[in-house]
Amino acid sequence: MEELDLQKELNKALKDFKSWWDIQNNRYDSFTKYIYTTKTYDELIHNTELMCQVYKLDFNSLFRYALNRWFNNIVSHYAEDCFTDHHIVKDEEDIYNKEIDFYIYDTPFDLKMSVFPKSFGKSIEYAIEHKEELIEWMYKHCSKWKRLHNWNKIFLVCYSPDWNHNMVKGNLKLVKDTVDRYLADYDESKLIKINDSLSDILFVLW
Repeated sequence: MEELDLQKELNKALKDFKSWWDIQNNRYDSFTKYIYTTKTYDELIHNTELMCQVYKLDFNSLFRYALNRWFNNIVSHYAEDCFTDHHIVKDEEDIYNKEIDFYIYDTPFDLKMSVFPKSFGKSIEYAIEHKEELIEWMYKHCSKWKRLHNWNKIFLVCYSPDWNHNMVKGNLKLVKDTVDRYLADYDESKLIKINDSLSDILFVLW
């Protein structure tokens, strides 16, 4: 899907985007696997309706869950593509590799995209000035379930002053511009070392 068309689909989703009240769980994960092959917002609605009919599920609950998964999957893959489109970045060939998304020069990284965590308890200005502290917090708090790991990571953190961070996360131009600026000035010596891992954090700002 072209970037402009993809942005239109994300904009449709953002109009109905609500806070994710449901804790991520394996049961709803299994019911919403269709999000990986769903291309459009209307298709997402249709597929959710079919799943609810078959398994007698509540549409509003499942759709809210599916919408978050679908939205996050799309923007995460787009962000990863922004990296791998750059000449200094090479994609990981094994699509089943859970540790590595790409290599910057020869250094492997896992990409983690998220919104600015309110539970960090400090301002965005503080976080920008103390990247290492936020990175340590992210390593500790953002790896749950099967996603627990401590290898090299690049964090892409989205922030809006009105705390509507998903509007920033779903703005493809902001994401691309942030990644492009980072890679244009990439310097491996500036990476932050957390235990035995290398890491960095990019702030996508409204």
